[in-house]
Amino acid sequence: MVNGGVALPFPASGQVVAIRPYAKKPVLKKGKEERISFNLFHEATQTYESKFYAFTTASLAFELHRGHGWKVQFNAEPKYPQIAAIIAEVPLPKPKSSAGAPR
Repeated sequence: MVNGGVALPFPASGQVVAIRPYAKKPVLKKGKEERISFNLFHEATQTYESKFYAFTTASLAFELHRGHGWKVQFNAEPKYPQIAAIIAEVPLPKPKSSAGAPR
């Protein structure tokens, strides 16, 4: 979706946004928590903007299927961004395939 770079911590401030998760990783120190890496979807321009990550409970991570669009609410702690709630699954445009790219 978004080429290059690494995922940065999401600047959480209690907002509701659309995301498309692409990776999940258990957080071993915390036990029942997972780190979700995602692309932020800008609904007005219908484009994927940036790579971010945030934390969430294992039960919410289980529901956030990779490759699907989700409207989620974040906590208000930018130093420890967390997906606090799933609002709804949302349709997102399919990724544009590059010409000649392997599938």
